[in-house]
This record gives sequence, C-alpha cells and structure tokens, in this order.
Amino acid sequence: MTADLDDFSLLVDLKGPSDLQRRPAYRPCLDASGEQLAEVLAPYHFEEQYPCGLASCRQPHQWGFLVITLNGIETNIGQVCGKNIFGDEFEIKAN
Repeated sequence: MTADLDDFSLLVDLKGPSDLQRRPAYRPCLDASGEQLAEVLAPYHFEEQYPCGLASCRQPHQWGFLVITLNGIETNIGQVCGKNIFGDEFEIKAN
C-alpha cells in the first residue's frame, strides 16, 4: 500500500481546511487508539487555525501533516501529536 501512496503524495495540495474536508477518506476527529500509520501524505500550513484531527487533542494549529492509517483513514495531525501517537515512524515519514 505504501508504494502506491508514494506515487501520489506529491500531488496533494492543501491550501486550507476545506481541502482536507473534500477528501473522501478524511475524518476530522479520529480516535487513534489501535490505528497504525501508513504514510504521511503531505505537509500543510494554513492561514487560519484548524483543530488537530486526533480526538485526544483537538488543539487548533496552522501547521501540520495529512496522514493516512493502515485502515485507510486520513486525518490532520501536528508534529507533536504525530510523534506522541506514531513515534519514530512518523518522524521518519514526515521528513
């Protein structure tokens, strides 16, 4: 699955929260317990703040990443939550 995602990761262009909301697999509030990271799809930087996509956080931020889980669910996540929830795998894939 990751190889397929790598082919398209450069095509993701996120200018604002509405770009996230239009994605079919996007969930604005994800309970990440039991979820595993498949890929970091794209970074983003929005002019307005938008809540973290993790149900355990929901902290508004302007900068973060669109991620997809092995279950095919996409959400937005900041760097701190990404590291806390998905560990070193997030750090590697986000850089």
